[in-house]
Amino acid sequence: MTPASILVNTALARARDPQGMATPAFPTSAIPLLSTACGLVSTSQQVINGIVGDVIQSFALTVQPRTLIYQVSASVPASVKIETVRDASGRDLDYMGEDINELAWLDTRWVTKTDAAPRCWMQCGRDLLILYPGVNTAQTVYMVCSTLTAALQNPNDVSVVQPETDNLVLDLAELLLLLKARDYAPLKTTLERFQARLAEEQMEQR
Repeated sequence: MTPASILVNTALARARDPQGMATPAFPTSAIPLLSTACGLVSTSQQVINGIVGDVIQSFALTVQPRTLIYQVSASVPASVKIETVRDASGRDLDYMGEDINELAWLDTRWVTKTDAAPRCWMQCGRDLLILYPGVNTAQTVYMVCSTLTAALQNPNDVSVVQPETDNLVLDLAELLLLLKARDYAPLKTTLERFQARLAEEQMEQR
């Protein structure tokens, strides 16, 4: 957990604006959060957590008979991405990716297929969860989701992602600060560094 003051000062220094001339460091009564470096760092933390899933939470979902499609935001408004779905025994259901055609290839009648319990899941877009097959009687599954992290708003707030993830947050915040300041010269190098670091992090998670 890193104080927002350190993250913001580091991001501004990386973006060649250590005094916050192009982007103020923290909000005031006249400057809204999203117009500040703190707001951009906070948004970056939320985006990065959605990718790497440092902050996750389990939410119960009641599966209704013969219903295969569920709106995620209706059950879990704070969800950014579903990491896995587990049945009542704690077993992870099989993940089928994001291509709904996979279900059609598996079973052309998947929309009406029912069984004693779902065996697999798919997230379609950001807000739809598909459980296959449907169930004959109501039961509970658990969605494990990366969640929307709380906003950083003042110097004493602290990050909630893992310390090793802070560099990804700072890389993204640096990109946003450079774009906001229209300082395009370092963008290519910064973007390549961010992409390489993100690819390394995702490789380690596999």
